Amino acid sequence: MRRGSQPVLRLLASLLGPAVCAFPARLPGQANCEGRIAFVSTRDGEPGIFAVNADGSGLTRLTSDRGDGQPAWSPDGSRIAFLAMRKADERALEGLSMHRMIYLMDADGRNLRRLTDLPAAVLRWSPDGTLIGFQSSAEDETNRNATGIVSNAIYVMDADGRRQRRLTELTYRNTFASWSSDGRHIAYASDRDNNWEIYVADVDRGREQRLTTRPGPDRNPVWSMDGRYLAFTAGDSVNPPGADPAPSNIHTLELDTRKTRRLTHTTGNEVPRAWSPDGRQILFVSDDLFLVDHETGRLTRLTHTPRARELGSAFLPGAPKVAFRSDAEGNWEIYVVGIDGTGLVNITRDPADDVLMSVGPCAQR
Repeated sequence: MRRGSQPVLRLLASLLGPAVCAFPARLPGQANCEGRIAFVSTRDGEPGIFAVNADGSGLTRLTSDRGDGQPAWSPDGSRIAFLAMRKADERALEGLSMHRMIYLMDADGRNLRRLTDLPAAVLRWSPDGTLIGFQSSAEDETNRNATGIVSNAIYVMDADGRRQRRLTELTYRNTFASWSSDGRHIAYASDRDNNWEIYVADVDRGREQRLTTRPGPDRNPVWSMDGRYLAFTAGDSVNPPGADPAPSNIHTLELDTRKTRRLTHTTGNEVPRAWSPDGRQILFVSDDLFLVDHETGRLTRLTHTPRARELGSAFLPGAPKVAFRSDAEGNWEIYVVGIDGTGLVNITRDPADDVLMSVGPCAQR
């Protein structure tokens, strides 16, 4: 891999915080709550955003609009940011594929307000809840009425919608992925060099740095809790247009040394979703849902439904469990399973599709 520009990497490696326990303590007043899950559903014949406890109790409708999607809990569980297309947004969104406006509401659905005038496609909270990162194609007019996405850029703003600024260029595809644990950097993938590679940007200065130089595509970076590593999807080769995807496996990158390590060896297409809170395992999806041990490479298979799709997976904040959505029963439902692969439970059980889920803590009472 290419060396040079070491100061940024030394800075990233210095972001080591105190060790964290395997599963964090619950907030006061939530002794029996393992987590809260927000999701989008068309149940009751009216689409909108819902929230439910990780054990299936406490189901609550939060919004009632067909254009609402991609809910994302704030780190403290008090607010939910989401993408929406209300009547007043239609003109700004005209001709843009997969874009909405960013809205914010309290965890109970109250105090709804729009945060952006710029359409967005993906959003992520910073770990301390003070910033929201998102990607958008709106400033590059070549995306209007285009088939798919021609380009997109990474943006950051304060959690109240103020101080919006762009971190990356407009002329490439830049896919938002992961915040560093201290909120100072964002890792993402970009195709600016005619191949997908992993980059990192300084949130305050906007300075970008390329981290990978492999011949195959590198995508989906996920930052470890201690800031030392990125897990990412590494493709075996670059595919010609129209070809089937080449196999891709889970690799890790040590930010201080730039050493990469391949953790999985399959013929599938694997995407990392999250590091365990203790940093020992990486949750990823392939034909099924798996954990891989960062040190030993040992795999733990969490699901056994290779003909189904498992998406949107995340660790619960209050228990050694994982939540995810799957179409194993014919429609999209939300499930919870232990990190040893036992205790699988369908927590939504409704004929309607339950999709686009986000896992957060139960709000402090």
